[in-house]
Amino acid sequence: MRFAYMDEAGNTGRKLDDAKQPVHLILSVVIDEEKIPLVHEHIRKMGRRHCVVADEAKEVEDTALRDLANYQEVGTSWGWNPEQIDHIVDTIHFVPSHSNGAIQLTDCATYIAARVRKIRAGTVPSGRSAQAIEELWETRIDPHIWHDSVWHPG
Repeated sequence: MRFAYMDEAGNTGRKLDDAKQPVHLILSVVIDEEKIPLVHEHIRKMGRRHCVVADEAKEVEDTALRDLANYQEVGTSWGWNPEQIDHIVDTIHFVPSHSNGAIQLTDCATYIAARVRKIRAGTVPSGRSAQAIEELWETRIDPHIWHDSVWHPG
């Protein structure tokens, strides 16, 4: 079995044309069940060395749970290829990110993925911070990407 850990960045709610948030990114980290304890231990070690802090988004939980139930029952009504979500057998489980290494990993990867897109789009200035983000993206995230796509609404 595989577990999918999801996070988002750049959520502006219904204000889809917010110039300060040109990217709304949803990222999933998929981990084989037997590797989850290794991920949690690695994140705990990183936290002890570097003090990892992650966030939590209570405001989206109810909407996400309601949407998934609807997608499972009648399908999606958006995107270029609407479909019924029949391959997710359980609901979404929200956990505090500070207590779950895989969620912390996903939170960090999501931040870096959104940030690198903003750097490349020119909405974030270049400099040492941007170089560090680019390096993290190229060495730690990009080599492990299975699928990466951008959907432009409208």
